Amino acid sequence: MDCDDVVLMLARDASSLSDVDADALDAHLAGCETCFVLMRERTVAPPQLRPVDPEDFELGETIAAGGMGKIIRAFDRRLGRAVAIKEVLSPSLRARFEREAMITARLQHPAIVPIYEAGTWPDGTAFYTMRLVPGETLADALERRTTLAARLELLPHVIAVTEALAYAHSRGVIHRDLKPHNVLIGEFGETVVIDWGLAKERDAGEVGGLVEPAAPLLTQAGSVVGTPCFMAPEQARGEELDERADVFALGALLYNVIAGAPPYWDRSQDSRELIDAVLARPPTPLVEIAPAAPADLRAIVERAMAREPARRFPDAGAIAAGSIGSRRDSCWSRASTACAICSRAGSASTARSSRSAGSRSSRWRSSAGSRSATRCARVRPSARPRRRSSAASRSCARRAFRSSRARGRTTRGRSFIVSSNARSSRTSRRRSSASMPASRAGPRSSSRRSSRSATIRSTSSRRSSTASPSARARHAR
Repeated sequence: MDCDDVVLMLARDASSLSDVDADALDAHLAGCETCFVLMRERTVAPPQLRPVDPEDFELGETIAAGGMGKIIRAFDRRLGRAVAIKEVLSPSLRARFEREAMITARLQHPAIVPIYEAGTWPDGTAFYTMRLVPGETLADALERRTTLAARLELLPHVIAVTEALAYAHSRGVIHRDLKPHNVLIGEFGETVVIDWGLAKERDAGEVGGLVEPAAPLLTQAGSVVGTPCFMAPEQARGEELDERADVFALGALLYNVIAGAPPYWDRSQDSRELIDAVLARPPTPLVEIAPAAPADLRAIVERAMAREPARRFPDAGAIAAGSIGSRRDSCWSRASTACAICSRAGSASTARSSRSAGSRSSRWRSSAGSRSATRCARVRPSARPRRRSSAASRSCARRAFRSSRARGRTTRGRSFIVSSNARSSRTSRRRSSASMPASRAGPRSSSRRSSRSATIRSTSSRRSSTASPSARARHAR
């Protein structure tokens, strides 16, 4: 072993070395002062959980229990708030439990449960406190919805889970136990991903611990980690995992939302048989279970649950961004639109029977108003009509009057109005010119006034010639 090997071990994780590699590393460090100093600077002891006074919390009932720990409702007397406390079930799982607390505390995302405190009780039991999310799990929400249209209303929560996993993957963290029971839906519609007990950092060593599962939907801890129904084939074989194992679980979660049941649930409900089914064959295609589901959602599920990891999305960020292969594709937006159409179609008959004529007309008026407002908002400032100056208005009047004369007075009434307007404006200018001194007016101004007077007289004579006999008599008087 040389210095380059030591650097690679430090970049990976020195705690996951085999006995042979550890002996070789010790022999090299004994003769290399540089590597010894480097190892001492980069090796950091894991933080130790400190004892906490039980009087700081008022413990309540047990909310939930899993394969590694249980969650208790509690009240923090120091800060005066309700919290949830998770305790480890067995001392053999304490190392995994402590790593869960450390990893979850480092993940700061709105859809990931925040950690408030971690410590031990006086008897040595490890625990940590986290936010108490009033509401229900995604599994409970799916159980109450029996139709496809009703289950598709939960699609925004699946998108929120995808974004949370995308953030975790960007930080090098893999969940490895994503399922509807680990997704909470709050009272105000918020989505929170919990139970990061099996999470691990990329390229980090595995932490020991073994517990037998009591149910097929309960988390296993040991050589095979995860929940059988949502487990990738390589995860069921106990191989090294990366972000694509979470992608498979995310596809299985979406499969559950569409089909109303977890993958492989129609074949067996025994833990060992489910693992064998995951290893042997893919689940029943969605086109057979839910043929009315949007095709975009089925495409996401098929690719995310591909048997070969190379055929899946590389990570949750690729699904959140809506990219399929090398091209950008808004599959989430199209799927959301299709789900909204399905939901509206499912409740259309009820809405039509309860809708009155008044509500229809008011709704039409509001939609028409919104459409007109949208059209007004689209008008560019440069396209808005500009106000004309007085000089421009007079010029337009003159051009209209001359064009009407050239057309032979085919538009007699309009020519009369235009000429009247032009005459009034000329009269006002003539009066202003009359008040001007003769030295400033000049011969050109006088000739212009005479020509304008001739034009007004000719216009008046033409108007009197085209008028009725009675009108001509009144004009003569």
